[in-house]
Amino acid sequence: MLRLGLAAFAAAFTFVAGSTQAAVIFQDTFSDDDQGGGGFTTVTDLTNWDIVQGNVDILNAGGSYACPTTCIDLDGTGSSAPAILRSKTLYDFYANEQYTLTIDMPRGTQPDSLIFGIDVLGVGVTSETAVNYTFPSTYVMNFSSPTDISAYLYLEMLAPPNNLGPYLNTYTLEGPLRTSQPPAIPLPATGMLLVGALGLLAARRRRAT
Repeated sequence: MLRLGLAAFAAAFTFVAGSTQAAVIFQDTFSDDDQGGGGFTTVTDLTNWDIVQGNVDILNAGGSYACPTTCIDLDGTGSSAPAILRSKTLYDFYANEQYTLTIDMPRGTQPDSLIFGIDVLGVGVTSETAVNYTFPSTYVMNFSSPTDISAYLYLEMLAPPNNLGPYLNTYTLEGPLRTSQPPAIPLPATGMLLVGALGLLAARRRRAT
């Protein structure tokens, strides 16, 4: 797999040291994946993610795993390979805007190394690495691109599977929200439309009588 994309792209891609005020574009706490019963469920698909390699365990609420919310064990039971997750939604990232990815791992049975970031169409994966951490742990990736790009959110385990791994309970994307809204009608024009409508209504009433 192409890590950090093409050389020219990687050189232009900027990792920003600090974060600015931003809106939450996407956040997954995996509560929609909870199977209930307080145990764990091994799956190869999630509500918001395609598991393109391996599997993960959903640690259901009320179990003995002590996660503050539903978690997923990134080293799934009996997985044949390290898990790779890619978001089902393709996101647009705008040139020179700042974005922030955040992952939260409140608990785990083993702090396996992993990468998280974005999988840019036609280029490859640009990511940060989480390694040598303790629980609880939060990792942040701030970035911007010199051009408009489209990309999937991405996460990949780096350690061979052994049923012991970190528990992920939140994956968040923040950045500027862009919405297209029709231009507002100026107040004088609104008034004229209202007067015209009332006049038309009065004329219809006169004809009716």
